[in-house]
Amino acid sequence: VTDWFEAGGTGQELTQMFGKASSWVPSNDSATPKGFKACGINFNPITAPELLKLKQPPQLWVWEGYIPEGRLVLLCGAPKAGKTTLAYHLIKAVVKGTPFLNSPTTKCPVLVLALEEHIRDVQDRIKRLGIGDADNLIFHSGFLKSQASEIEAIKKPVKEKNVKLIVIDTLARFWMVKDENSASDAGSNMEP
Repeated sequence: VTDWFEAGGTGQELTQMFGKASSWVPSNDSATPKGFKACGINFNPITAPELLKLKQPPQLWVWEGYIPEGRLVLLCGAPKAGKTTLAYHLIKAVVKGTPFLNSPTTKCPVLVLALEEHIRDVQDRIKRLGIGDADNLIFHSGFLKSQASEIEAIKKPVKEKNVKLIVIDTLARFWMVKDENSASDAGSNMEP
């Protein structure tokens, strides 16, 4: 609305446009389980027994017991606590399909968005870890923001290479959140 007023539009003109717009009526959403009536676009209540009867595919794991495939997992800690070091050792295990901290990993492609590291530092790190020859390890080093065009660009190698693990180091450099301690700011930036 602020764009409308900045472009010289008036409140009266805006009200007239709203009055001419056709009403939007939600349709039944595909997320509604078969046999259940939708109460709205994303609100489809079911009882606990009905919920437990829904068939789900088996959970696949990137790192068994810790990182399920297709889910959001955050590695949090104090600055300089070793989060990046831990993440790179996990990456090494995943690209090789070897256990990490005594739990199995699934060998799969990994995309690393190294947003705080210079590319030279990334090169040194993967050389030291012995994963410089891993063709299932994809990197981006440098500035990147969670804007629609950049998200679309990220999707391309994820789909083409069947990436199962994306490491964003750090999330604070990627998402566009004014206050990370605000649940509403953070939550709205984690929606798919």
